[in-house]
Amino acid sequence: MELAQRAYALGGAAPAILDALARSAGFARVALENTVRATVPQLRGKVWLVEPGREPKPFPKAALTWGPGDWLETLGAVTLSSGQASRIGGRALQVCTPPPRQVDPVYEPYCLMMLEFVNDLAGRVYLPSATHLRDRIKAVHAKLDASSPSDSVRLRIVPTVKVAEAIMADDPPALIAAIHAAAKAYGELWADDQHIALSAFHPELAALVRVVAKREWVSAADFEDAPRELGAPLIFDAHRPALSRIQIRRIGDDEDEWDEWTVC
Repeated sequence: MELAQRAYALGGAAPAILDALARSAGFARVALENTVRATVPQLRGKVWLVEPGREPKPFPKAALTWGPGDWLETLGAVTLSSGQASRIGGRALQVCTPPPRQVDPVYEPYCLMMLEFVNDLAGRVYLPSATHLRDRIKAVHAKLDASSPSDSVRLRIVPTVKVAEAIMADDPPALIAAIHAAAKAYGELWADDQHIALSAFHPELAALVRVVAKREWVSAADFEDAPRELGAPLIFDAHRPALSRIQIRRIGDDEDEWDEWTVC
């Protein structure tokens, strides 16, 4: 993901960045799988990452230190590179999110909200009956109301929640305005950071706009003057690497028996 962010910050071509995102999605999904598997002692074997033209890479079970930022970047990488819903699951979030004392507790309901919005919008859920999405928004607000927001929460989470609310309100002008505002706020969050190249675009906002664009609720013309932090060239570029070419294979005691699935 770092390579993709740097390439975007330096003005790289969208196809090359999307390819980097696809590889990031594959490696991140393997890391998530192994982190979850490390909590289940009875699971054996290794997870393999298989890419075309490369030797399969085995990864032993190992618990990695994942924060919500890593999780959200994985959601963004998978969604942007494939244009499809992510297989990142709630269990992975529970295992990988640090204890509340180490991270603002609003991040857990926020991550779950983003996951369900991306999955359901990609699946073309009927929004007027999607009460569970409204419940996810309420859960985020409950945590926001119970704490004093940090700059990260104020400039990253709050504006993105407003995008989700505009989606549920079925108000296209408000949605477009909210997306612009969220991208601008994310830029303000990192304006004084010397590592801006590592956060060149807002990963979960870009993922959300990608699935909204697939439903034709917004178009590239709506974001011709959008802040660069939105990642519009990645959202609307016609090139999409075939993410199915990156597969994870789990192998047990019998090396002739493979359990295989795609990242997306």
